[in-house]
Amino acid sequence: DAGVSLPADKRARAKAINDRITELGQTFDKNIRDANLRIAFTEAELKGVPESVWKTAKRDTEGRVLLGVESPTYTPLLQSAVDPAARERMWRAKINEGGQANLKLLGEIGQLRREYAQLFGFASYDDFLLRRRMAQSTADAKRFLEEVRMAVTEREKRELEALREAKARDLGKPLADIKLDRWDVPYYTERVKRELTELGLMPEEWGGKTVTVKVSAKKKTNIESLLEMILLVSELGELKATPKRNAAGTVLEAKLDKGRGPVATVLVQDGTLNVGDNII
Repeated sequence: DAGVSLPADKRARAKAINDRITELGQTFDKNIRDANLRIAFTEAELKGVPESVWKTAKRDTEGRVLLGVESPTYTPLLQSAVDPAARERMWRAKINEGGQANLKLLGEIGQLRREYAQLFGFASYDDFLLRRRMAQSTADAKRFLEEVRMAVTEREKRELEALREAKARDLGKPLADIKLDRWDVPYYTERVKRELTELGLMPEEWGGKTVTVKVSAKKKTNIESLLEMILLVSELGELKATPKRNAAGTVLEAKLDKGRGPVATVLVQDGTLNVGDNII
């Protein structure tokens, strides 16, 4: 990879490229350090953020708290700040860290890496890096990533929909009016996790053990899937009802049938439901 197997002229160029990339990388890091970026927030804007994050931070002449974009402040603010404008300012400051100067450096680094790969006979730096790895080529890596994307798309949609629902509840607005911004994701992810944790629940999709199924009785979607998962969980957990106790549970769906009269689908949570029992 250092170019020792290249002809002398290409070997010299490879060394020059490596030296230049190292120099540019150091300048990139220095630009971030020297910028010492600090964002000013009022205490009201920091509502919800743990005091340990900002209480001892420096303040400007107006008394506003000055916070950097480093992980110890950036992450808790994005996860905890109630004020969406405060979250947005911190998020935008982070993605623009280093400014236009660093964007220019990244462009030059990209061009040099491509030239370096071409010295070895590869069309791109990605192909150069992957040649000795399992993927072996950019095409193989893209195929693998596409397979992963297809596998996680539905799960990602469900998670984002849960966050939109949380935002709708928080703002008291219809779900159709809700747009989930980038700076909303950490905040509402933590909010949903906290709500579920308080109930002793954590979905499998977020690393927990609670099975979840997105259902709608009105749209008649996934009712069968819900019943199947209930049966599966009860079998795996060897869950059994108390046979002599009156049933208690939740009505999932109810309707009036012309032939049978009132009909209901009931989730029994305790006791046993017998033929002829009255349902209240």
